[in-house]
Amino acid sequence: MVFSAIPFTTARTIVKNRSLKRFAGTLLTALVLAGLLLPSGGQLSAQIASTAAAPGMRPRAYLPQVLSRQSNAVSLGVYFPPDYGTYDQQIRDFQSTVGKKQAIYHYFIDWRPDFAFNKHLLDTIVASGSTPMITWMSIPATGDKPLGCGDPNWNLDSIVNGAHDAYIRSFAQGMAGYGHTVLLRWGHEMNLVDYSWSGYCNNNDTGKFITAFRHIHDIFRQQGARNVLFVWSPNYQSWPGESWNDINAYYPGDDYVDWIGVVGYNWGHSSSNSNYRWMPFTMIFDSFLRDQAARHPSKPQMIADYASVEDDGGSKTDWIAQAFAAMPYYPNLRAAIWYDHDDAGSFTVDSSQASLAAYRSAITPAQFSSQAPYP
Repeated sequence: MVFSAIPFTTARTIVKNRSLKRFAGTLLTALVLAGLLLPSGGQLSAQIASTAAAPGMRPRAYLPQVLSRQSNAVSLGVYFPPDYGTYDQQIRDFQSTVGKKQAIYHYFIDWRPDFAFNKHLLDTIVASGSTPMITWMSIPATGDKPLGCGDPNWNLDSIVNGAHDAYIRSFAQGMAGYGHTVLLRWGHEMNLVDYSWSGYCNNNDTGKFITAFRHIHDIFRQQGARNVLFVWSPNYQSWPGESWNDINAYYPGDDYVDWIGVVGYNWGHSSSNSNYRWMPFTMIFDSFLRDQAARHPSKPQMIADYASVEDDGGSKTDWIAQAFAAMPYYPNLRAAIWYDHDDAGSFTVDSSQASLAAYRSAITPAQFSSQAPYP
């Protein structure tokens, strides 16, 4: 997603400004997952649809094998724009709306030059019995628009060459003394075109992203901030869709990544972001979750940002039900963080009474945990 970054010291609403260029390439058509549970086997019904692909490409079978249902808990999480003065009430209100406490509360902040470390929002989340997750955007305060390409003061070279070390070190020191586990996501959706940390904005050099990620990680460890867990979080599909921009070309290594995250949304059939089609949960996430589990079997996975629009080519209530029915079949999936903001006009869980009822029902099973994954 594209966000306005929220510094701790102000209360602002995040406004969406998403590029519509990213998914203009041809995607393979895949089935809408339905009838997820076999009545007696506790397995995913592998409904396979091979569809016409672009010229020269092989058709892809969707869900090509039966998966076994897992018993692991999936921690519930949510992002909504935090109001600095009333965040505790916002958390209580959301819990009341959906009928269950969220295990993870997520928010965004930028790298303001005059900002060091402030723990008010962190304390509010921890006091609610949940774990904080921060998306840490290496941009200055820029209003509603993230910094894209073109500013050498905020590209990957500026991080690698140490221009921001004093700020990173100060933040890491604050984290080291905090005393609670925090999930930290720097460099999200690096495989798109929107951000100054993307490969696209850095001469198509994915290696620079890896070096910058490791550089930031190393500073945190040098400052003793071992309570900070690093989340690596690409978009589920790269844009531009060229070989140099492969998702795995950005992976910093198992020694630097604590959680593997992924971002994806169903924008509906009227949006170029979905290549003008309704996209079920499994169509968005199945390939990524399987591939990363095979590559990095020891790493927990999270859906770091996800949501669906209302009925724009399909049913949002069905989308929600099918998403939560599918989640237990991915053995490494440990958290799912709903993006509860109206970027597309209807991303919130209560965009309709029917959608809210579907979400409340879907998260009811004990397998969808409201317990903080970390103290």
